[in-house]
Amino acid sequence: MQQNPRDWRASKLIGSTVMGPDNARIGDINDLVLDSNGNTNAVVIGVGGFLGVGEKEVAVPFKSISVVPNTAGDKIDKITVAYTKDQLTSAPAYKWYAATPVPDRRSDARQ
Repeated sequence: MQQNPRDWRASKLIGSTVMGPDNARIGDINDLVLDSNGNTNAVVIGVGGFLGVGEKEVAVPFKSISVVPNTAGDKIDKITVAYTKDQLTSAPAYKWYAATPVPDRRSDARQ
């Protein structure tokens, strides 16, 4: 098996700058969200803030990003989305899953 020229490594996407339709910088890709089948469901983009301080993470569907390769096709030239910076800044923050702790029943039995 080998990488398809149209496939991108997650390590190359994470940290990449995302540009809006007006070619204005929106933010950077902070993470990718995969489903249980290995499909990439969402791209988590850090928007707002300065140097990560005050930044908010928002998610967009993976299919909504467009990866533009460099002329050689081996690196990312830029990543674009149809959303503006204002749209993503005002979007709700992405909520990461946090498991609810299970109470330790052993301590209840000793009381």
